[in-house]
Amino acid sequence: MHRLLVRAIMAQSGLIIASALLTSSVNLPLTRFRLESSVLLVIGGLALGAGFIARRRSAEIALMLAALLAAAIVAGGLCYRRVTRGDLSFGLLHPPRFWTSPTAWGEGEVGWDPVVGMVLPPNVVGRQVSEDFDVVYHSGPEGWRILPEPSKTPPDSEIWFLGCSFSFGAGVDDDESYIYRLARAWPESRVRNFSVSGYGTTNAYLNLKNQLSRRSKPTVVVYAWISHHQKRNYLRRSWHGSSNAAIIPRFEVVDGHLHWVGFVPGAQATLEDGPALDETEFRITVALIREMARLSRERSIPLVMLLLQGPDFRVPMAVADEPGISILDVSAVSNSFYPHDGHPTKMWHQSVARAIASHPLFASLTSNPKLHAPSAIPEIPMQGWAYWDGRKDGAVRCDYPRGLGDRLRLDLFPRLSLSSIFSKPSDVDPWQVQLRHKLSVRSGQEYQLELQIRSANSRRVELGVMQNYSPYESLGLRDSLTVSEEWQTIRRRFIADRDEQDAQFVIALGARRWIELREVKLWDGENDLLANRAAVLLQGFASLPAR
Repeated sequence: MHRLLVRAIMAQSGLIIASALLTSSVNLPLTRFRLESSVLLVIGGLALGAGFIARRRSAEIALMLAALLAAAIVAGGLCYRRVTRGDLSFGLLHPPRFWTSPTAWGEGEVGWDPVVGMVLPPNVVGRQVSEDFDVVYHSGPEGWRILPEPSKTPPDSEIWFLGCSFSFGAGVDDDESYIYRLARAWPESRVRNFSVSGYGTTNAYLNLKNQLSRRSKPTVVVYAWISHHQKRNYLRRSWHGSSNAAIIPRFEVVDGHLHWVGFVPGAQATLEDGPALDETEFRITVALIREMARLSRERSIPLVMLLLQGPDFRVPMAVADEPGISILDVSAVSNSFYPHDGHPTKMWHQSVARAIASHPLFASLTSNPKLHAPSAIPEIPMQGWAYWDGRKDGAVRCDYPRGLGDRLRLDLFPRLSLSSIFSKPSDVDPWQVQLRHKLSVRSGQEYQLELQIRSANSRRVELGVMQNYSPYESLGLRDSLTVSEEWQTIRRRFIADRDEQDAQFVIALGARRWIELREVKLWDGENDLLANRAAVLLQGFASLPAR
């Protein structure tokens, strides 16, 4: 009996070691915690060593150890699940990893501030990895992401940014975020970035109120807005529940006034998606922004609402009448987002930074002409284009033009499978990889398309103007052509069959080797709809500063 128990322990230890070799991590039953393979290897090794020791101990000890291992293995097997957003995994060779999706995780500490909620601890190094990027983040002495120090003491101006992961710079290195680029474009001004991934308007308001109470007032406050902030501002289960938020900043609108309830447990996020919740979040979001404008106005600080991403612009339009607020729209400047993660690429950050620095708004609000710096950040030709990769595996490398007349090149690396190895280029679905550019069309308007294209191999390419949402219906142009290694000039004319504000021009490329484009234009008779976009001032006044 004793010998049989020892053999069972050895077999169980081997099973744990095999699990460590076959899977990256396993979850602890009924929790969000996971043990990575390095920890499982150690546990399996310790169990194996305990098995050797049990040979020289009593049968009772061997029975207890075998039962313990059996219970752990059975519980782990029955309760096993794959990684989900909100999991926290532990390994031996790195800090704990917080999973933001089944394929993306971040390393680094997260702190808690009783006034504003989640913050970064001072002077820490974090890492975030996804299918699209592997980047490192550094926080400064106050816990915010590092920025360049101004070259002038005291600085000419001080600009505060309040935002979420788009402004924090998730997915790009420290010096690639649009706020870091602006700090370099405005070297004699101090730029502060009070943004943290996951923040909504609630956090931005609390952060502004807190910073105003403990610092000298800034020259300008910028609230960097994306439409998804609205979904983070109340008790939406699909947002707070999926991230397993422990504490949520809660506000209510009572008799038309904003009311602070306090930080509440994440368990209160039980409201399902629907029109009623949308309307509640809308009222709260508008009230929060109006309160931010009031706090700024009382201190004679201009407030800029910077529109980074739509598609719902009902909130900024609702607060456009608020005194002291300017609304600057850069949402159409670039469509370059990571295909799997969804966050902006470094190309997006550079394009947005240039659009802001090139607009006279900040120079006008501060009477500081140095904040109008159109030549400080290089322009990226064809910056409005972005690629989409619908394959489960494989990769795309996109090289944007470096100057006018240069080409945009995509290198397509197919997924490794028997079908990809033995299939012919003509067998590949061209819609697996796409180049996209957002635009709008008018019913009855004639458009003229012209582009130059070539490919590493003969392939079928499809192109069209269609809706930018399901069911992606054609708006008047849908065509198929064969391209080769020689440059071809393609010209097409079409008439849009309906009005569509949310449209896109799509080139479906397939999934093999490289393809290049240049001189892509879509004329409506007066304007090129595919030309680089500038920032658009929707509310406020900005005159060109004197130089």
